[in-house]
Formats: sequence, structure tokens, C-alpha cells
Amino acid sequence: MPVSQVPPQESLWTRLDDVKRPRESYLEHKKFFPTKTLLRLIDEETVERELSRLPPDNPLARNAKQTAKRICDAEEPYQRIFAILTYIEKLYALNGFLEEEVTDKDLPLTKRKHDGKGTFDFVRNGTRLRCFGSFSDYYHRCFDQTQWKVLAPVFQRPKNGEVQHLELQEQAILPFEVEEEGPTGGYGSILKVRIHPEHHNFDTSEFAIKRLPSQDELEKKACEAELKMLSSFSDNSHPNLISVLAAYTHLGFFHLIFEWGEADLLKFWKEVKPNPIFNKDEVLWVAEQSKGLADGLLRVHQYGHGLPREQPKSEMSMVAVTDNSSASNPTIKITPSDSIEIPKNPSQITLYGRHGDIKPSNILWFKSTGMLVLTDFGLAEFHTILSRSGLPRTGLGVSPDYRPPEMDVDGGSVSRSYDIWSLGCVYLELIAWLLGGYKLVQQFKAERTPGANVVNGQKSAPFFELYLGGESAKVKGSVTNFIKVLHAHRNCSAYLHDFLDLIQTRMLLIESDPVLSDKRITCGELRNRLEGMRAKCDDDPKYASTPAPRS
Repeated sequence: MPVSQVPPQESLWTRLDDVKRPRESYLEHKKFFPTKTLLRLIDEETVERELSRLPPDNPLARNAKQTAKRICDAEEPYQRIFAILTYIEKLYALNGFLEEEVTDKDLPLTKRKHDGKGTFDFVRNGTRLRCFGSFSDYYHRCFDQTQWKVLAPVFQRPKNGEVQHLELQEQAILPFEVEEEGPTGGYGSILKVRIHPEHHNFDTSEFAIKRLPSQDELEKKACEAELKMLSSFSDNSHPNLISVLAAYTHLGFFHLIFEWGEADLLKFWKEVKPNPIFNKDEVLWVAEQSKGLADGLLRVHQYGHGLPREQPKSEMSMVAVTDNSSASNPTIKITPSDSIEIPKNPSQITLYGRHGDIKPSNILWFKSTGMLVLTDFGLAEFHTILSRSGLPRTGLGVSPDYRPPEMDVDGGSVSRSYDIWSLGCVYLELIAWLLGGYKLVQQFKAERTPGANVVNGQKSAPFFELYLGGESAKVKGSVTNFIKVLHAHRNCSAYLHDFLDLIQTRMLLIESDPVLSDKRITCGELRNRLEGMRAKCDDDPKYASTPAPRS
């Protein structure tokens, strides 16, 4: 019903209370007034009508029409002030705000506490506001609580590669209508929310919010560097990289807002499509997504040059800690030795691109586009920066199943080729799913598990094993045998043979000796190879999906 048609007997207080959100919340301190609804409600006609209800001797009532125009002035509005005073039933005090020119632009008003009394005044530029002279301590608190209800933040899409970052005060009310705890990772946690449509201009309705500590100077600088890196991939600049929508800092935590993905890759295999039908369309989807993930990872690898390319493993110590983001896939965290140099100036922090934790749970499937999207890129370097501070709660989250052998081999080093190994592991499972569904993925993991190390009470299933007392590593025999099984599968096509050969001969390589060992394929080379194979699928339908098993 338009505001002009609302019956005069229905008070503005009633209508304000009716538009508060979220309606289903019993927590008053979490309720807010949607910004557009509020400003539509407080129009000149409504303001004039409410002022006319005041006693006739009140100057506001005598000059209702003129005052209403001033309240709704576009340059110096008082609409939020008017709404607050109406809601706390102190509208008769409005004249003092007008005389002192306390407008919406002054909100939130600053409090100056009285020593040892638990009471406060409102001040502007250090001077006590006289318009609160008739307010008791109770109404001071009422005004303070209500001003935050009209100030819920509005999140905006990135502009020109710049991602909005809001610094929110402690009392800020977030415009979330539904909140649901998501998985907790090795560093930070995920919250699934629905943001009120009047408080964002994104194209989706459900969001994932990643929360990271941001309490000391080093953490803050690391968060800023992380946001800078993520900003270069914002506004859907790459279809296979998660796009950060906005960021905010609140209650000592740094928050990143992303679109919510319906399932990670493991859930997609297990629940969304456990039994794929082998046909050309399915093969083309795998080819397109595999190429896209490699291209997205290349974008990450090309980012920045601020940190050393190699980090000797001797400078790290392994601590087994469970990452609850996947019960079947715990995380090993790397914590630094005391010998790692801490940057003297946190403002010099720069990230270089390396993912560091590629695994199915860090690849999301979006139903609306059918795309596989790489998430949490850059967080490995974020963790590395924080670990240099020596803080015990920080570290590099590494999935034991998909970690490369250099993490375990004595004297091994960690570089961007680390990601190539992990991606090769995921690709191998993706092919297993394509040929045999989730059941074959499970079978492959079971074959890798015997003899594996126990991490935090759970067996891991890496793709390699150590020998010579940990000085060397080799691809597990069960992995090599499984690749042969896939080659021999009745539906294995020429494209899949080429893909399996690429994984085995260029991705799952042991780089223990920097001089003698074969080097893994670079991300650029990988992207080019997969792009060529994808194009060949279009040019030659038989190449893509005609069965040609190897005996």
C-alpha cells in the first residue's frame, strides 16, 4: 500500500515497527530498518501528517508543511533523525535538532561517557549537543540503540577493480535476514547469509562470508594485502575464480563476502551427480572446467612478486591439526620455526600468487552457471605472512591427501609447482568420477589409504610415499595402477588417455632434486595443453567420447 494511502489512524510508529527486519528474529539488537523502505516511509506527506498530530501550541505542528520539506531535503536530510525520534516517542524534541542542525549526516552520534556512572552525553566535534537537554538517561540509551537500526550498511559491487571495504563500528547491525554457520576451516570460518535486498546491489541473494582475525597490526596488514589480491579477481573477471563482492571489518574480524556455491566438488560428486552418464556433453564439461581451472590458477600464479619464490621446508615445522571443513579430509598446518624473519614494517607486506591448498572442498560448483570455481586462492600466502609473526593460531592449511611430496621429503621446498601436483590429484579423481561415478572416487581413495600416515587420528590418503628414511619419495604404486585401470576402462576415450598421460608424466612428478629431477609442467603450459585438447574435442567428436580402452 503506498504511504499516501495509509489510513491516518495508523501511526507512523506502527508502520516503522512493521517494517523492521528480520521479522523472524527474537533478538531486538539484530533488527534494522531497511534503508529504502525507511526513506520511502518518511516522505513529506507522512512527516506533515505526524507533525500535525502534535499539540497545536507546538511550533512543529503550526509549521508542519514547511518543516516536512526541510526534513526530506535531499542535501541535508533529517529523515533518519525523524524516524528515530518517532520510534522512541520523542518527536516533540525534533525542534531542538533542527535548531542545532543535527542531520542524518551526523549519524551515528558520538557518545561521551560520564566517569564511573555508566551514563553518557552525545557530542559533535567534542561539544555536547543541546538538543538532548530534555532526554533522561533512559532516552539517551533509546536513541543510541535506535540510531543503529537506521544505519545498517549497504554493500556495493566492485567498481573499476576496487572492492568496497567498510570499517564498521561495534554497534553496527548487519542487514542479514538469515544466518547459518558454514564449515570452519583451518584459518577462519564461513557464514551463510541472505542479505536484505535493499542492502546490496549484487545479482544473487545468498552469500558466503569468510571471517578472518584482524586484531593486531600484522593481521590487519595481511588482510589488506589479501583483499588487494582478491580485488584483482573481483567482479567475475574470471569464470573459474571466486569473485569477492565486498569486505568489511567488524568486532575485530575481517570479513570477505562471496556468492554462495551450492556444493563443493566432493559434495557434487557424492550428492548432486553421483552417477554421471558418460557421453560427449559430460566429457566436454570436464574438458571445459579442467581447462578453466588451469587458466584461473595461472591468473593466481601471475599475481605479485613480493615474497620469495621458494620457502625451504626446513624453516617450517609440521603440526597435525584438524581442519573441520571436511571431516574426511583433515588439514595439516605449517607453523614457522623461530628462524623465519618477521617483516619489520607490516606495511611492506605483499602477496605473490600461490594457492597452496587445492582440493575438492576448495572447488565450488555453481548450479546457475554449471561452473567449477576455485576458492581460497591466496589464503596460503595470507597464512604464511601471519605465521611469520610467531602467532600460534596461524599457519598454512594443507590437505594431507593432496599435498605434494616436497612437504614431507627432507630438504624439500615449497613453490608454485606445489599447486600443479595438487591439481593433478584433483584431475585424476575428476576422471575417476566421469568414468565410474562417486563409487570409483571412493574406491581410489581406499586403494591409496593402506600404509598411509595417521593425521590427528585419521588416515590420510596421499598420492605418494616416502622411502630411504624420508630422503626421497615416489608416486604410490596404487596410484600408478589406478591410472592403468582408468586407461583400460571401457569408456576411456582418446581425450581421456591424453589427459591421464598429461597428469602422470607432467603433473604427478617428484621434484626432490632441483637439478636432476624432472620438473612439473608450468601452469601456463598446462593451460595451453588443456586448451588444445578442449579444442580438439570440438573438432573431432570421436576424440572426445568414443571409447578406445587400452589393454
